[in-house]
Amino acid sequence: MWVDDGAEGKPTGGVTEMFQRMDQSGSWSFDEPTLTAIATEWQALADDCQNATDGSLPMTQVVGPGLDPASAYMANKANASGADYQRMVGEMMIYAQAQADACTKALGTYVEREEDHKGVLGSGIGPHESGRPGGII
Repeated sequence: MWVDDGAEGKPTGGVTEMFQRMDQSGSWSFDEPTLTAIATEWQALADDCQNATDGSLPMTQVVGPGLDPASAYMANKANASGADYQRMVGEMMIYAQAQADACTKALGTYVEREEDHKGVLGSGIGPHESGRPGGII
């Protein structure tokens, strides 16, 4: 939305705010507890998908109630539907597991970097030890 301020014809509001938001978009940061929670949720989803796949085996073993062609046809359709369900849940499980693994890897990198920075920042000599002002030398 373009809003003219009336005085100098400069855009205000909508467009300016939109470009400011665009400039700030595309990046985000998480802390250790947030990364842990995200990884845990993705892992829980992957586990739920595995349980759903395991529990859906009867959906692929349907037997028609009779010997007539209609019973066999319905059983075949039910088995195909069960197989499609297992395929879909299996794909979801692979995706969720990949996300859980990526979050776990990111968490490991985050913790490693935090420890590296704590070591660097904590190794400075304070003024009480060197007699000079300042902390990190």
